Amino acid sequence: MKKTLPLFIILFVSSFAYGQFYTTDFEKFNVGDGIVGTAGNPWLFWPGSSVDALVTDEFAASGSNSLEIVGTNPAGGPLDILIDFDGCHNTGLLEVSMNSLVEDGNDAYFNFQGTAVAGSIWTLNGFYVGGTISITDSDNVELFSTEYPIGEWFDFKVAFRFDAQAVAFFIDGELIGNIPDFIGTVCSMNQYPTSASTWYLDDVTYSVNGATGDDWDGDQDGFVFNEDCDDTDPTVYPGAEEIAGNGVDEDCDGEDLPSSVFDEIAETVYLAPNPTTGKINLTVDLNQAVDVNVNIMNIAGQVVNTYRFGQQAGLSTLQMDLSELNQGLYFAKIQLGNESITQKVSVE
Repeated sequence: MKKTLPLFIILFVSSFAYGQFYTTDFEKFNVGDGIVGTAGNPWLFWPGSSVDALVTDEFAASGSNSLEIVGTNPAGGPLDILIDFDGCHNTGLLEVSMNSLVEDGNDAYFNFQGTAVAGSIWTLNGFYVGGTISITDSDNVELFSTEYPIGEWFDFKVAFRFDAQAVAFFIDGELIGNIPDFIGTVCSMNQYPTSASTWYLDDVTYSVNGATGDDWDGDQDGFVFNEDCDDTDPTVYPGAEEIAGNGVDEDCDGEDLPSSVFDEIAETVYLAPNPTTGKINLTVDLNQAVDVNVNIMNIAGQVVNTYRFGQQAGLSTLQMDLSELNQGLYFAKIQLGNESITQKVSVE
């Protein structure tokens, strides 16, 4: 059933001093208009495709109209369209959002393209299937998954912070996941039916280098992007407790505190590979014989794994298996005798 809301018409493309901005709620168009054929830029056909996406009044998140993405249609579908981001981007900020409606029994798919001419690099992919959205990388390896509401409109936003090498995903304004250590280029977003499914888009917006008030670590530390020196990590924010010698500036004062552990007990303490998909090695080069223990903690500070390696001396490589942990950020509290240091661990 179509939602009835006050008519709101916006179709705006502009270049400001800080970047570009585009938004449309499809109210300017007539029912049956093809978005590529009628609007043109930033809507494009996938190279070699010519089946357009049509404006419909069957459903709408705002106003009366939305855009129908169909797997089959009288023109011979499936359609294959792109939202072009006015060039390719790998620095600064890029945010794209849209209201989506995926009815029960239907799937949806999108991807971000990494070259100006689509079809060479799939930077990220998104699959809506049976109430679960899965985000995969360029090799189609799943990065994370979460739920979406079947048969209901929901606002989906993807925010790229290229300089911080991070991407965050939001549903209805709530952070549902982020990808740290992201390196990639984004030029356009593709909407393509992977089956005979149909779904709907409304209120499509993108901005390049615009202002943002999002808190990427889920409002857990109370500081947003422009205030937080690492807004992908809820333990890092102005005024946080500094952990000495771990290479992380927790309190955002521009430096990490020195650690007596390195000076007096150990020449070397590090974890690798990090990020890890399972097994991770703790390498220590100790100046004296001490007991070595490690507590793995989640971001709430709860201990989820404990490893006791007994007394060690000199250079040692000690293995831990984290394969049973869920994907996400953890902390390894490494106890060397009476001293300890804490290091971040990313499980993929």
